[in-house]
Amino acid sequence: DTLVDLIDFWKIPVINALSDKHHPMQAFADLLTIKEIFNDKNISVAFVWDANNVAFSLIEILLKFGYDVRFSWPEKYCFSDDNLKYFHNLSKDNNWKFLSTYDPLEAVSWVDIIYTDTFVSMWEESEYDEKIKYFSKYQVNKKLFSFANKNAYFMHCLPAHRNIEVTDEIIDSEKSLVYKQAKNRMVVSKWVFTKILNPEFDFKK
Repeated sequence: DTLVDLIDFWKIPVINALSDKHHPMQAFADLLTIKEIFNDKNISVAFVWDANNVAFSLIEILLKFGYDVRFSWPEKYCFSDDNLKYFHNLSKDNNWKFLSTYDPLEAVSWVDIIYTDTFVSMWEESEYDEKIKYFSKYQVNKKLFSFANKNAYFMHCLPAHRNIEVTDEIIDSEKSLVYKQAKNRMVVSKWVFTKILNPEFDFKK
């Protein structure tokens, strides 16, 4: 609502760097990261965590850009029916697959990327004890990762709660892209600012 108010009253561009429902800047950075690793290959990405703002923007952008997407979460913390319908329609419009499941093993089986985020988002700290009871089987650990493709990668938007949503051996492994993601947030931010300030700028040069 604050962002909408700013847009209504200001005559200058407003960038959504993070809101309760969306995180487009993170989604841009992650899309860049995926393209750097896989180029334009058709790959599958599994998200294993809460249905939060990061998840929404990532699922949205990956379906629009042609990736198969899977999402797994506890039933109590699922996306709304309207959001799930929106994702399914996006997948149909772009001829890609979208799978939602309560079973994390089904979600990560043979995928190219496993992505997780904190199980308890900002401003939800008081809900930690209640929420964490539902998320134990969604931790990205060696066992869960073994169900992915042999050359699969791990992603996390950071900051991570180590050995809660992801174990040290996964986030510190050579398969982890977390630092590349962090760097690309800076790269993408410069791109957005440049495009807004100079719409005619040719990035290909």
